[in-house]
Amino acid sequence: MSAGAETGEGPEWLSEVNFDDAVLGSDVPVLVAFSASWCAPCAWLEPYLREVLEQAGSAVRAFKIDADESSSLVERYRVMSLPTVICFREGREVDRSLGIEPQRLRRMAGLTPSGSPSGQEPGSPDRQGRERDPNRSGGAGGLP
Repeated sequence: MSAGAETGEGPEWLSEVNFDDAVLGSDVPVLVAFSASWCAPCAWLEPYLREVLEQAGSAVRAFKIDADESSSLVERYRVMSLPTVICFREGREVDRSLGIEPQRLRRMAGLTPSGSPSGQEPGSPDRQGRERDPNRSGGAGGLP
């Protein structure tokens, strides 16, 4: 189940105590947002994380880490600025977003820029049978 997706709430808070089981032991991709109560951009990130959880359903989980209370995790993952969102798959970091990057969060969760689940690899045919160009934008404001 997605953390927070069932209730429409944002990601759950994690601590150093439950991080390894919840994140590294997950069988689905996990987005971990490092934030702090005093960080205004961290609060701005929250609606985007909530939206990604709602759109991805059970295909992704998301959690928040209080950087002030979990300094060993901040050091372990070399978090240098807030907010930082790290995507984990199969217990390993595979991507990282710094600041507010909604489109990148969607890609990290396996969603297209429009929010639908992505199922096509770059270079595979699109719905009209045309080959997808991985170097071409997906439309106005879209990302490759």
